Amino acid sequence: MYQHLNLIAPALFILLFTNCRESQPKKEVVDEKPLIVDTLSFEHVEKNLAEEQQSKIYKIEKKALVFFMIDRQEAKKMAHELGDSYRWETDALFKGFIDQSQAFGKLIKKHNIHSELAHNKVFQIILNNGSSVYFDRVKEDQIMGEILTDGKKEPLIRYGMYTSRELANLIQEFFEIENLGYVSPDTLELKKEENLEIDSVVSFDN
Repeated sequence: MYQHLNLIAPALFILLFTNCRESQPKKEVVDEKPLIVDTLSFEHVEKNLAEEQQSKIYKIEKKALVFFMIDRQEAKKMAHELGDSYRWETDALFKGFIDQSQAFGKLIKKHNIHSELAHNKVFQIILNNGSSVYFDRVKEDQIMGEILTDGKKEPLIRYGMYTSRELANLIQEFFEIENLGYVSPDTLELKKEENLEIDSVVSFDN
């Protein structure tokens, strides 16, 4: 999908916000040390994200909900390929995803579940029995998504962005939570005239 954005630009905003996220990446449960991952050097990275973190394997243990998405440099490249015509849609999509990750992070913290937004390329999900599941978002050609794990059963990896209610139901079912708590309404549907943050993930200098 990411490799063919110039062909599907009109449908990008819709596809990433639909329910078509059932496909699972090819995962292999292993108990060996991960292979060395090739690193890339970027000229610019997020201010709050050290450059070296981009090449590190993000390790997830115990109960966790990890939101993953492309980093600033990848987002800038995607925005350039899509062109100015779709600048607002992509900007709104990423801003909505970031806002959602922050809102749910606060919500599930009350249930002793760790949550974080990560821009890493490779994720290692460590289970309680010592085995690991690896997920490479670049090889899977994914822009954003969610990883749910409780350390016991097979991790759940979903692509794209859910509505807040869909995500709440998914979390409650996976972690077997009876009442997750109040879920704020979705704020992704913004009017085009509304101003978005200038320093959003896809903003870049000309």
